[in-house]
Amino acid sequence: MNWLDQVLAVPTVGFLLDPVLLTSHEHAAALRPLLEKWIAKNGAVGVDAKQLYQLAISVGSYQYTISHESISAQFLYGTPVVEKARSSPERSAAEALTVYSSLLQNCIEEFVGLATVLNRHHSRKLKRIGIMTAATLSMDQLPPGVETLLRHIASPWSCEATAIVGTILVDVHKNDRWTDRCHHTIDFNRADRPGRMELKLDWQRVFASEVPINASTIATQFTEWSDAALKYFDLFGAGDLSYVQG
Repeated sequence: MNWLDQVLAVPTVGFLLDPVLLTSHEHAAALRPLLEKWIAKNGAVGVDAKQLYQLAISVGSYQYTISHESISAQFLYGTPVVEKARSSPERSAAEALTVYSSLLQNCIEEFVGLATVLNRHHSRKLKRIGIMTAATLSMDQLPPGVETLLRHIASPWSCEATAIVGTILVDVHKNDRWTDRCHHTIDFNRADRPGRMELKLDWQRVFASEVPINASTIATQFTEWSDAALKYFDLFGAGDLSYVQG
């Protein structure tokens, strides 16, 4: 089991695409069959088309964002659920929450449906795929890899850091076709927000050349991408990064 399944963690998945100047209203028109399906299923859909080239859609627990060069799907718990879980981030205090690996799979399925409809309307090419986790961790029960990183960051002072807010971007694998990289964003403050850390891991595969989106293979490709992302998240959590290729 992935260590992220033991904490409050939610996924976001997204594509960076070749830019095409389609307006938010053109995106909404392309999504009409999907919007009607969502309305029939959920009863209500929030649509924000105020920005010229960006469309934001809220459906149930999902927030979708479509722009002239990107699309994304993000899972969100309601505020009461998040605040209750954050008050005691250990998994035992959040047993009613769905585990991250299941949320990620559901988020991917929702995203694939969205991407397929949009690609049918206007064929696009893929520049980058992103799979992100946003997790709330207990400072008393940090994964070994996070503890190791914190000690390393604070090592020049020979004491633990009181607060850290920052992002580390590392290329974790390269070949002729793509580069896998991950943004590691840490946010904690022992004085102002004791006992809790907010951690984001944003795994990305950046393609050397743009890749056409193929509706018939996108689900299979996502299995490969999510497996690679989860493998890295696991290795990072365990502090086992010796496999990294420069």
